[in-house]
Amino acid sequence: MRTYDAPVWLTALAAVGMLAYWSWTRRVLLNRMRGAVWATATIMGVVTIISIIAGAYWLGLVSGGLI
Repeated sequence: MRTYDAPVWLTALAAVGMLAYWSWTRRVLLNRMRGAVWATATIMGVVTIISIIAGAYWLGLVSGGLI
């Protein structure tokens, strides 16, 4: 059985790209926010994106090319 997993650095690169895209497309809205509201929205966005990337990476490891 073969495993088809991506290098961790490639996963990190995808996460950085998604975070950059998210922050760029939300810049107008984020610029209107101040203080705790801005921090909460940013933290929730970052956590969501990292969770999606980590889940996709884990799913790829678990499936091991079986899908």
